[in-house]
Amino acid sequence: MQKILITVACLLILISCKQRYAEPRSSGWSTSAVFYKNWAVDSVHRADGRLGFSVHPNGGNTVFVWSRNAGENDNIWDNEYSGSLYIQVDSAASSFSYTNEEMPQHFTIYRGAGAWGGYGDTLVTKGRISGTKLSEDRWNLDIDVTLPSKDDISGLEHIVNNSVFTYKEMP
Repeated sequence: MQKILITVACLLILISCKQRYAEPRSSGWSTSAVFYKNWAVDSVHRADGRLGFSVHPNGGNTVFVWSRNAGENDNIWDNEYSGSLYIQVDSAASSFSYTNEEMPQHFTIYRGAGAWGGYGDTLVTKGRISGTKLSEDRWNLDIDVTLPSKDDISGLEHIVNNSVFTYKEMP
């Protein structure tokens, strides 16, 4: 009788140890590359004393927006993340190239956010961005920038991308 009870107990333990973990599923990363005509990026002084940025229509410039969004993993709580790189260019330009100290002068900013926090608005000061106008509705941009750490823990994030940006009507 004792052998039967031990055997049943061992079987119950083995059955209860069956893996019930499901691999996380993710919709993955999605990116977009658009630009707006007659927009602007301006600096604003926030109530908390920090410098922020306003991206708005009716500004007279061309503003490029490269965005990425992380899909949600089903088994991970609050892992969503999104970020956008904004680049302001004179509306009369047919090409441009900005490096390091030139980028803040043209309000090159990164705006990131996640359920757990994020960058907020960050001036990009390191790297290179160049663009060539292909048509009235298309530009080719080559981006290679490093974002400064906001918390001295996450380190630096490097964005390298070459995309054709398409014109988008004002939302």
